[in-house]
Amino acid sequence: MSQASTISDVTVVDDPFYVDKVSPRASTYLAYFFLIGLIAAILYIIIRSVIFRRVELPSDITEKFSDITFLGVVPFVDDGADDTLSKNTLKTFASNVLLSLGDEKLILVTGAIKGVGKSFVAKQLAETLSNVNDKSVLLIDADFYKGKLHEEFNVKRVKAEDYIPTILNPLKIQNASKLYFAPKPTNASDLSYSLLDSQAFRSAINQVLNNYDFVIIDSSPVMQTTEASLLSTMCPVTINVASLRSTPWKDFCESHMRLTSISNSKQLFAINRFKKIRSYYEIGRAHV
Repeated sequence: MSQASTISDVTVVDDPFYVDKVSPRASTYLAYFFLIGLIAAILYIIIRSVIFRRVELPSDITEKFSDITFLGVVPFVDDGADDTLSKNTLKTFASNVLLSLGDEKLILVTGAIKGVGKSFVAKQLAETLSNVNDKSVLLIDADFYKGKLHEEFNVKRVKAEDYIPTILNPLKIQNASKLYFAPKPTNASDLSYSLLDSQAFRSAINQVLNNYDFVIIDSSPVMQTTEASLLSTMCPVTINVASLRSTPWKDFCESHMRLTSISNSKQLFAINRFKKIRSYYEIGRAHV
């Protein structure tokens, strides 16, 4: 074994010395981590802006669609807060609606998806037109699925067969001088399309237009039902409601394109639950 070994033939040429560690190098790994973090941040921004984008400002909508008019905003007000600003904003909103309508009297209020506050906007608009602008208004609840306006007015729903007669002879709201209301029928979601598409419903709408200054119809959401699209073909004016930082951008765009593809209705939109942000000029001021 000693004869086969070469250890005895090893000769030290130079003494060992230390220069620097070869690996890992902190600067190299720091650059790697910075690059990975930068790429991850860029991907997050792209995914958030494309997939999870929400309606932020009215200008986002008006810049994309030239055929839609901004009515105004309905402000977000905390419970117990002073509602003076809210009342003034609603007056401005109602005035913008009047300026946009021209000679039209029939208004459809809808939204892309549920939860945007379309029924709230319809109710506030009807009450403001009635109480502040001294207009006779008929508010019709045509959301047979999730409509809750009857709870807001503390009235009972009607039977399906009494829905159209109730439109012709609606309930008078006690706290409003010229506001009338037709609640949705009970357990009639499976009859909603056929009922709203009936000649009797169309005739009733044409008849009540002669009795009131304005008729406002609160419909179900555009993206989740077909009734909103149907009603938009009957109504000359459609208000598409979006909730600030809540309504998905793609859903609002799709709802607008769906409405314009099947109807010649004048397209308006409003932003609900609006909070004033820095550099935004005066809540409720709209350009019509």
